Amino acid sequence: MAGWSAKLSLVVLVFGFASGSVAADEVCQHDCRLLEFGGHRVMWAQSAAGHPLHLTVAFIVHGSAAIGNTCGSIRRPSFGNAKRPITDADFTAAVSRAMSRWEAAANIRFELISDVATADVVIGAQLAPRGIAFVDLQTSFDDVQERHQIKRAAICLNDQVRWKIGLDTDPTTFDVERVVLHEIGHVLGLDHPSSRGHIMAFRYSEALAELTAGDIKGARHLYGAPPVTRRRESIAGKSGLN
Repeated sequence: MAGWSAKLSLVVLVFGFASGSVAADEVCQHDCRLLEFGGHRVMWAQSAAGHPLHLTVAFIVHGSAAIGNTCGSIRRPSFGNAKRPITDADFTAAVSRAMSRWEAAANIRFELISDVATADVVIGAQLAPRGIAFVDLQTSFDDVQERHQIKRAAICLNDQVRWKIGLDTDPTTFDVERVVLHEIGHVLGLDHPSSRGHIMAFRYSEALAELTAGDIKGARHLYGAPPVTRRRESIAGKSGLN
């Protein structure tokens, strides 16, 4: 994947909004907020009625890929300063758990694949580390729906800060699952709500491990509720950093 081009490049920080307009949403009010740019919603194309939004996800395994203005080039994560060693299997499992939480919240399905070139969402570490994590969204404007349609997305982590697996009330280290859970919310089209106490809130906090009612409300407004009869399947281990 040599690079991305788009009519709109929307960039979202892990705990800050870097580009685009921020407008209050009538549906969310204070406990969630939907991404907007220029007064228009930013989201993935809706599937046929009743069918989930299906997103393929791939990890950067070999070399590097030029992604977007904020992520820049991304590579395979190393987590050299982790509180305890983080293996490839640990990282894949943490990301898979984060995806599963959003699957349980809304009509969304993630599929881990190995082909970075065709994946809807690419995950890796920043080649030039800064911040904690970022999301890059590649979008185009849908004139009929009057919204910015997400075409591809990337989550890039700064693997040089202190990471960990699991919450332990130490705010100087960052739990992979907790951060990726927040970042996936941005990938889906959620912004930071005006109120605190949500996974999608602006600041990293270990007070919450689960999506809140506000987080779920925002995702369901975009993609609908998950089918009650959906058979839960673990996506961990289907692909990853191998």
